[in-house]
Amino acid sequence: MVYRSGTCPESIVAMPSLPKETFMALDFSQIFNATLITVVIAFLFVDIFDTAGTLMGVGRLGAS
Repeated sequence: MVYRSGTCPESIVAMPSLPKETFMALDFSQIFNATLITVVIAFLFVDIFDTAGTLMGVGRLGAS
C-alpha cells in the first residue's frame, strides 16, 4: 500500500475524530426515572449473586 502510492503514513496509531454534532449530545433528562432505577437495582442484584456464587464455588474448590 505504501509502495504503490509512494508516500508514508503520518502516524501509525491515532485517536479517531469525533463528529461535532454528537459531542456531548446525550440526553440525561430521564436518568432518575423510576423505571431506570428499577433496572439498575435488578442488574445490581444479579451481579452480586453472580459474584457471590463464583466466590463460593472457587473457595469450595480451593478448600478441598
